[in-house]
Amino acid sequence: MQPERTASHEGFVNLIKGWWRRVTTPRATEDDQARREHMTRVVLFVLTLLVLFFTMIIVVGWLAGWFRWVDVLTMLMIAIPTLASSALALRGLWRWSTYLPPLAFLIPGLYGSIFVGLVTTLVLAYAASVVLAALLLSERASWAVVGVVLVLHLVLGWLHDRPSATGLLETALPYSGFMISIAALQHFAISRLKMALDQAHHSTRELQAEFQERTQAENQLRKLNQELYLLNRVIAAATSTLDTEAILQTILRELTQYLGIDQAGAALIHGDRKYLRVVAEYPPHSSISAIGELIPIEGNFSTQYVLEKGEALAISSAQDDPRLVPVRELMQKRHVASILILPLIVHNQVLGTIGLDSFEQRDFSPEEIALALNVASAAAQAIENARLYAEVQNLAIHDDLTQVLNRRGLFEFGRREVERARRFNRDLSTLFVDADYFKDINDRFGHATGDSVLQALAGFIRKGVREVDLVGRYGGDEFVVLLTESDLNRALEVAERLRSNIAHTAVTLGQNHIHLTISLGVAALTPQTPDLKAMIEKADQALYLAKQNGRNRVEVAG
Repeated sequence: MQPERTASHEGFVNLIKGWWRRVTTPRATEDDQARREHMTRVVLFVLTLLVLFFTMIIVVGWLAGWFRWVDVLTMLMIAIPTLASSALALRGLWRWSTYLPPLAFLIPGLYGSIFVGLVTTLVLAYAASVVLAALLLSERASWAVVGVVLVLHLVLGWLHDRPSATGLLETALPYSGFMISIAALQHFAISRLKMALDQAHHSTRELQAEFQERTQAENQLRKLNQELYLLNRVIAAATSTLDTEAILQTILRELTQYLGIDQAGAALIHGDRKYLRVVAEYPPHSSISAIGELIPIEGNFSTQYVLEKGEALAISSAQDDPRLVPVRELMQKRHVASILILPLIVHNQVLGTIGLDSFEQRDFSPEEIALALNVASAAAQAIENARLYAEVQNLAIHDDLTQVLNRRGLFEFGRREVERARRFNRDLSTLFVDADYFKDINDRFGHATGDSVLQALAGFIRKGVREVDLVGRYGGDEFVVLLTESDLNRALEVAERLRSNIAHTAVTLGQNHIHLTISLGVAALTPQTPDLKAMIEKADQALYLAKQNGRNRVEVAG
């Protein structure tokens, strides 16, 4: 039996300890606030124990015959609402802790004042007035209500049962003072606890708001980092090559993957500026490819809007939108449900467009459109850089005066033709062309006229050969022509035709009609010719022979 008692005793002690921790544990997180809340909870706990203690004394005194049952009933009617108020306050049920206990005091208090008498119910009167006023009203107004309710009960009780002064001093006032002090302390503790918890909740809300703001800022920063990463990848891809189609292919891939788009295409303005020509798409080599498609500009309201306004155009219903009627067939063939069209702009000049296609209807957000526009701007700059580089390269290998290949360009492309001819066992021949008596033209008409004659001569040569043949200015009035896929016999035919046409065509410059003749040396690529330079030298030797034999003629290298 003793172990059972010990276990029962320990269980009771643990229960009291657990209750104490639960009652006194603060909810606030700040140190000062937590200490204040802790003290308030301790005060409420102590008051609760005091009420229970005095209730037990009254009950024991009644059992011993010291008190009447009315005293016990009175104490219970005070203790129960007081304990209920503290318990509800500790659980945070402020509304119930505010209204239920005062009503529990007030109703029996009024009943007692009217039907029982002053001395018996004065304790209920004070409790009702104090708790009701203190919990429901502000501090200043509460004491006014206390006075009003006490006077009301005194008057009602006096009219029913006029007590003696001795009875009032010995019974009613001590009880009233004691219980009023308890009620006031309880109100003070509850109000402070509520204030502490409100401050704790306010701090919690501030922390939550700060956490949400920080989370939102982190999300925005993460999104910004992703966008910067995308732009860096686009810029890196754009600067890694000077091939326009490769640049656009890479940018389309990055955009589709980042935005979750199904397919994309890029179109550049055609030479006549009446059409856009699709030059890149992603995924590449799809079953329904748009590469080479010509998109009309005139009458195509969507394209006109993007090109003229220089703004993006998002269309969520591509199959039904009237602005896409001119390309409706292409939209249907490529299963486009929604589309975002972006302009490719550099230096206020529109180079073309990028179209981002979705197979399912969707709305493009302003953030997505802004990001896509930034990527399109980087793409346009990359395309412009590639174009400028191509122009520089073109200037580096072309003669400024005659617009044919210069000596550097001639050897750069000529070596490739020699290598190709040797690898595939193809024919390759060369013509070395020289204007007869060109110095006399300069001396007679001036160097400006001489330059015009050289330009005319270059034009005659270009017209007299094929586009696949290479024409280059070797120096001064000397030109070299590489005839691809041509043996020596065909080279002789081309050379003779060039000589005859030029000899029978006058170069008209203002009032001057200049008759020009040329001499040509012809050579072919043979196993004994090690490289392009050797082949040109053989043609030069044949040219020298033509000049020795009277000019205006064609000679073949031996």
